[in-house]
Amino acid sequence: MFRIVSVVFALNVISFDSQGSEMAKSQQFEAETLLKELADLGDPEAQNNLGVLYQIGQSGRPNYSRAIFWYRKSAAKGFAKAQFNLGQLFKKGLGVPVDFLIAYKWFKKSAEQGFVPAKINLASMYRYGQGVRENRVRALMWYELATVDQRSNSLSIRDTYREMLTSQEIKEAKRLARACSLRAFKSC
Repeated sequence: MFRIVSVVFALNVISFDSQGSEMAKSQQFEAETLLKELADLGDPEAQNNLGVLYQIGQSGRPNYSRAIFWYRKSAAKGFAKAQFNLGQLFKKGLGVPVDFLIAYKWFKKSAEQGFVPAKINLASMYRYGQGVRENRVRALMWYELATVDQRSNSLSIRDTYREMLTSQEIKEAKRLARACSLRAFKSC
């Protein structure tokens, strides 16, 4: 337990230290060592966090191939954050060519587990026709589904987007969102 807390602390120090101080470098090395041990034992959260560490990179130099390696291992075990992180890399073309179809696949897997950032990305992909045919109703459906936690910025995004749709489109999106929720986000 102490090791996991140490790793989390180290990751927080690294993410807030944009100067690349010696302390942050030392913490990053320690975090990498501890995460690698846990990741090698098959812990999907450690695998994802190791991927994050490689994506951040040492001294600002990301190692996307290592990040992708660990994200894939974690995502294969169904870890929603790793699935989302893979989707982000493919959507943005970080370490891989931009591929909206693959990004969509990973966001969908993550969203099926209820991960809100993945739902927001699916909404965006439908909104702008990235990897899927542009579909205003499906975009709003995913924005609706992303608002369940009430804490994310998805409420304001959804409300702003709603203003662009007809009342019939809004009604249909709400119907689809309810149906999707009842199916636990499968076949949405």
